[in-house]
Order: sequence, then structure tokens, then C-alpha cells
Amino acid sequence: MATLPANPHIAVAVVIDGRRAQEYQPPWLLSPPESNRRHGLPIAKCYIESQSQKAFKIQCRVSPRFSFPPDTDLLLVSVFVDGHFFDSRAFPKTELGCIEEIGHRQRDPTDPSSGWYNMTFQKLTSVEDADQKTINADSQRIKTVGIIRVVVGVAKSVTRSPKAPRFDDGKRHEPLRTSRNGLAPNDLEQGLGTRFDDGESNKFLEFSQKVLVLNNLDQGHGTSYHKVDDAFDSVTLPCRNRQALGCFVFYYRPYDVLHAEDILNPNFVNHDAHGMRLSTQDDRVSIMSNGRIAIDLTRGP
Repeated sequence: MATLPANPHIAVAVVIDGRRAQEYQPPWLLSPPESNRRHGLPIAKCYIESQSQKAFKIQCRVSPRFSFPPDTDLLLVSVFVDGHFFDSRAFPKTELGCIEEIGHRQRDPTDPSSGWYNMTFQKLTSVEDADQKTINADSQRIKTVGIIRVVVGVAKSVTRSPKAPRFDDGKRHEPLRTSRNGLAPNDLEQGLGTRFDDGESNKFLEFSQKVLVLNNLDQGHGTSYHKVDDAFDSVTLPCRNRQALGCFVFYYRPYDVLHAEDILNPNFVNHDAHGMRLSTQDDRVSIMSNGRIAIDLTRGP
């Protein structure tokens, strides 16, 4: 799981088809040092391999030793995909310590009967004879394609002792939602822009061939949103005093692209992605990818 050097108590990963994606951090991605900050926030960056037609989720874990700033009691996690806001969740201070996932969004959160959608990697398609207006527009759109941003922050709930909802209706449960577009639009991205696929062609994944080639994405992937049969329960939680703490950036590319750019070099693997080191006084203790605690008994206390 990726972590922020300035705040190692928060870890984020992308889960594809039920498995955490391998994270690669080539040297050029981490330099110059100032490139690891944006809008004054620390940023953790890595590449992951995307797989067409595979659904993915964002997984977040917080160490029990994470210290909330004064007048805050919620951890906020806002997800942006291809430059568009997907969803934002709030995790109460009293209920941290387990792995949380963000992978589904209701088309209209104000309508209980509205359908739920997941995020799925999809191949980009090309148009050979695009006019100049289309090329110009695509040149702007392509800048955020293939990028997942996860902005993590804190806030103060406006209700007493917030707790995750407990239902007895047979539905699967989603974490608490926040009452607006998470940490957008004043932090790193522009607000709501998720486009849902209801069986129509994914026009938003279509680009002029020239733009794809110039950006080395002629074999690239984007994200589409597909309706799922599952029903979920969730509660919207109003909050105030929002503060962004950092941003995790995942550049997703298919295997062939990563291989061609020599990003799959074993030396670039982020080995911390397999487990989150707990910031305890005993550094032999870590949380592994399956959520269990591991203790290295070969080392002295």
C-alpha cells in the first residue's frame, strides 16, 4: 500500500479483481522533490498495471496511532478517476483500524432507488479522421486519463459521536458519505463529473488517433462505470472544517505499455505495498495485505 512520507499512518492501494495491484516507483517519478507536492500537499505517486474489463476499488487503511488534528473526528477519502470526481467517504475516528474500500457509487445518492455502479478499466478507442476541434479538445481531456487520485483529509462531524451505519435489511454496507463532493473542488480536482455507462458506447473513452499516439496511450486504458446488481446501504454525513492532508496518485497502464517503458523493473517495486507498517513502539509489528498483524520474532524488541 502506498504511504505518504509526511504521514505514514495512512495507506492507500488499488485493488483489481480482488487483488492489490503491484506498485512501481521508477526514480524519475520521484524527482525533482518539489514534484511530490501539489497545492502545498504531499503526494505519493506510483504506476500500476490495469487490466481491461476488470473492476477495481480503492482500499484505505489507517494506523491506530494516526493523530487527528484538533477539532476533527472524521477521516475523509475522496476518489477522482480520469480527472473526474467519483465518490467521497467519511470514516469516524472511533471506527478506524479495519480495511475500508471504495468501489461503488450510486448514480443519484438522493434517490434510494437509484442504481449502483462500479469502476472498470476499459481500452481507449481511436478515431482516425478527427477534425482539428476534436483534436484540440482531446488534447486537454487526455491529460487526466489513466490517473487515479485519492485525496485524504480530515473533518469535523456536525453530529455527536458519528458511527458507521448498521442495517438489517440484507444489503451490503458502504461507509458514511460526506455531504458534498469530498475534498473538491478547492483541493486537487474539479467536482462531480462521473459518467455512467447504461449500455451505450463509451464515447468518453474515444480519442483521436493522433492524440493517443502523441501521448503514448494508443494502447492505453481509461475507466468506465457499469451498473451492478448489488444493493448497498449508506448514510450521508454532514461535516465541517475540512482539511486535506495529502494525495495518492496511481498512473494505470496496461502491461504492454509498462513493459515498453521499462517500468516493470523489479528494482522499482514498492515493497511497502504488500503490508502497512504500524507506527508503534515495536517496529517488529506490521499489518499484512490480508489485514492480519505480523510480528517478526527473529528481531529483538
